[in-house]
Amino acid sequence: MTITLEIPPRLEAALADHMARHGEAAQGLLNAAFASALEALLASTPPPLTDEEFEALLVELDNELEADGGADIVLPPEALTREGIYGDHP
Repeated sequence: MTITLEIPPRLEAALADHMARHGEAAQGLLNAAFASALEALLASTPPPLTDEEFEALLVELDNELEADGGADIVLPPEALTREGIYGDHP
């Protein structure tokens, strides 16, 4: 997997210089730091909604749509076909 990080030019120049002098060691430190940050991010992912929370979210969404003038959501006819609903799944 490839991930692109946007870092400030000043840090990019310092990192390029450090990588040139300490390539493998710097790569190892970056890998360890990224793995640690990724584990923390994944651990902080909220748990899935309960059925009650999901229902409350739907009610809130419905209330917001009604407050916006009750605009109807119009789906194209192909969205209501079996192929439109299930796609490539049998």
